[in-house]
Amino acid sequence: SAMSWQEYVDKNLIGSGVAGRAAIIGLDGSMLASSQGFNVAKSEVKDIIAGFDDASAFLACGIVVNGVKYMTLKAEPRLAMGKKGGEGIILGKTGRTFIVGICDLDKVDIKHSGEMVLKLADYLVEKNC
Repeated sequence: SAMSWQEYVDKNLIGSGVAGRAAIIGLDGSMLASSQGFNVAKSEVKDIIAGFDDASAFLACGIVVNGVKYMTLKAEPRLAMGKKGGEGIILGKTGRTFIVGICDLDKVDIKHSGEMVLKLADYLVEKNC
């Protein structure tokens, strides 16, 4: 049976230690699943989609999620990463959605978390999600 969006957040992202807070959001801006109290504003979703389309937007303006602005470390068509203080952010894009993960940089290696997010994104692309 197919896993629900919430299970991907709970198991693949939070449960695996990849992220402390996470969400999966449709490219239409719909919140498909998220960890408790983690919100991404519609305007933030629009900016993230623009950043995936044109990396210069992420590089110029940073990545803003849940009202927090992260300095962009990496901006690629399907993977973006940033940091603010001890916190890291990872964005992974699929065909119809994107994954957001926030991680504690004292606890995880952002490169490893980025690889894991991209792996989940690839899996979702295979499932046509």
